[in-house]
Amino acid sequence: MDYRSFAPGSVTHPPIKANLNLPELPPPPRKHFWNRKFIFTCTLIVLFGGASFATVWQIQNQIVSQEVAPTFTPRATATADWKIYTNNQYGFEFEYQNGVKVNEQNQVYTVNVGYAPGMMVTLCITCQDLSTYVSVFSGSTVDNILADINKSFGTPAPGLEFVETDSKFLGHDAKTLVNGIWKITVFKKGSDVFEIVGITQPQEPESKILDEILSTFKFTSSTNSVIYQNNQYGFSIVLPDSWTGYSVLNSQWQGRDVATGKVTASGPMITLRHPLWTTAQPREDMPMMIFTPAQWSLIQSEKMAVSAAPIPPSVLGQNSKYVITLPARYNYDYKTGWEEVDQLVHTLKAFEPTK
Repeated sequence: MDYRSFAPGSVTHPPIKANLNLPELPPPPRKHFWNRKFIFTCTLIVLFGGASFATVWQIQNQIVSQEVAPTFTPRATATADWKIYTNNQYGFEFEYQNGVKVNEQNQVYTVNVGYAPGMMVTLCITCQDLSTYVSVFSGSTVDNILADINKSFGTPAPGLEFVETDSKFLGHDAKTLVNGIWKITVFKKGSDVFEIVGITQPQEPESKILDEILSTFKFTSSTNSVIYQNNQYGFSIVLPDSWTGYSVLNSQWQGRDVATGKVTASGPMITLRHPLWTTAQPREDMPMMIFTPAQWSLIQSEKMAVSAAPIPPSVLGQNSKYVITLPARYNYDYKTGWEEVDQLVHTLKAFEPTK
C-alpha cells in the first residue's frame, strides 16, 4: 500500500457542486420608525406633559393675579357735579349741568286760553333765541295742549311739519312731536299735564339740555293737587288734597280815614274756606285783602286804616295793578287748622292779571 496517498496535500479532490433546490425566502420585514408603540408612547407623553403645563400655568396665573390685581375706586357718575331742580308743588325733579340758567314762572301762557293755572321752568345757556322748558298745566288735557302747540307754531315750513307718535314716559302714556328743530313730549300725571320742549339740532348749545332733562327726569312726592288761581287779581295759592272742594267767599273791606274816622275806600276781600268747615266746628279761614297801589300807599303812610288792629296787613304778593295782603291778626282766634292756613297762604304767587 502506498501511504503517500494519505499525506496532506498529496491528493487533489475535484470541487463538489451542491445541487440543493431550496425555495427562496422573502426578505425580512423592514422596521419603520413610526410604529404603533412609538406613536402611542409619544401621545401619552404629550398628553401628560400638556396637562402638567396647563396646571402649572393656571396656578402661576392665579398667583400673579392675586399679587397684581388692583383695587378699583368707584368712579363718580357723569351727573355727580350737576345741579338738581326740584319742584315740590308738582312733584318732579331733573338734573342739569353748570352754566345752565333756570327761570321759574308761576303761570303758563297758552294761545287758546291765555294765562292758565300751572307753572313753567325755562332753561337756557346763551338765552338768546332758543330755550328748553318744562311746563305743567293744572286741570288740562293732553289733547288741549296738543291743540295749543299746533296753534302756537302755526303752519310750519315745508319739511318742518311735526310728526306725532304715541310713546311712554316713565310709565305714562305720552305723545311725542318731532320735526327738524323741536322735540316735544306731552303726558298726563294725575290732574296735571306735563309738556317738555327742547331743540334737537346738535349745533345749538341748548340742544344738550333736553337730553339732560329727559335722562334724569323723575317724579317725587307732590305736596299738592289743588290750586286756587285768580286771574282777575293775578295770584294763585297751592292747596293740598285735603282742601279739595274748598269754598270761595267774596266780601269787601272798608278803609277809614285815620284823621276823621270816616269810610273813604273799599275793596275786594277773598276768603278760602276748608271743606270740613261747619257752623258747629268752624275751621280757620284763609282771608286775602286786595288793594290798588294807591290804596296801599295810603295804608303805608298811615292815612287809612282797614282794621281795628294797630298794624297794617302784610304783603303776600303784588303785580302792576294790585297788592295782595294778609289781614293782621286774622288767626288770633286759633281755630282748628290755623297753623296749616298760615303755611299755605304764604305759597301765594302773584302774576299779571288777565282780566
